[in-house]
Amino acid sequence: MARIISGSAVALCLLGCGHHFDYIGKWVGTRNVPTSSNPDRDVRHTLGKVQLEVKDGGKYILIDGGMPSEGTLDFQSQGASLVPTMIIGKPASRQSPDVVSQFAAVVTVDGKALKFQSPQGDVATLERKP
Repeated sequence: MARIISGSAVALCLLGCGHHFDYIGKWVGTRNVPTSSNPDRDVRHTLGKVQLEVKDGGKYILIDGGMPSEGTLDFQSQGASLVPTMIIGKPASRQSPDVVSQFAAVVTVDGKALKFQSPQGDVATLERKP
């Protein structure tokens, strides 16, 4: 009987614990890039574009301002931290802590969208891409 109860408790925790939002898929958004930082419209578009692909198992690929990184998501109650394992094609373990911190963004759930916040404080709303 004790095994049945403990098995039920584990099943309930698995259903009730953790995140409930479906992060898996491709997400795209644009942050505002001031004209003063670069007057060229195409360059501003590239610098402002954020593409996030979340894969099954909590892995992600991020292209932020044209700079690629990949890693794992660390889920929290209202969102997830992006923990980079590769930065511009090189292992994060071989990068300085300052470089790694520049790619450690946060996403929070905003209705059906994700709010992306870079370590520099820039924010972009990411919409799910079909």
